[in-house]
Amino acid sequence: MLGATKTNVKPTHDFGDNPPRVIVISAQYYEDVEQALVDGARERLRKSNADFEIHQVPGVLELAPALRMAINTGNFDAYIVLGGVVDGDIAQETIYAQCVQAITQISTQGFAIGMGVICSDSRKNLFKDASVKRGDAGGDAAAAALHLISLFRKLNGEKKGIGFKPASEHILIAERDQGKKTT
Repeated sequence: MLGATKTNVKPTHDFGDNPPRVIVISAQYYEDVEQALVDGARERLRKSNADFEIHQVPGVLELAPALRMAINTGNFDAYIVLGGVVDGDIAQETIYAQCVQAITQISTQGFAIGMGVICSDSRKNLFKDASVKRGDAGGDAAAAALHLISLFRKLNGEKKGIGFKPASEHILIAERDQGKKTT
């Protein structure tokens, strides 16, 4: 997201007595930018009564592996990845592009991922894009993840966690399925 702009995404999801479980993974390379991104995500998640935890990685290149690790646990309904890159030369452009590509590749597998990885021409502008009062990229990433959870639950008529959880408590094995349920 080059030069983030404030969006009109304002989720007012009511998850009732089944709040989503969300993990926020943030790159701490630019601590002030990271804090602004996390503040925006935290505010949006609290408004939706989501149950969430926040974890840090050193930089944006660690976001995709950390995201995959979180997905592999099966403990979360949604994932939010946050970070910033100052675009100064081809190396930073490559880092940003690789990060976004890796996260996008994971998201196309059907996971509820909100991505707030931003790139700007200066640290000052990066902070503006991250700030809750200006760009609110963290809040927008959280909103996207919440929308995806809501869509998943609506499409599946399911009120339980998304993760890699079986549809029922019983797993049917095709070759042994003689009307008996195996666990």
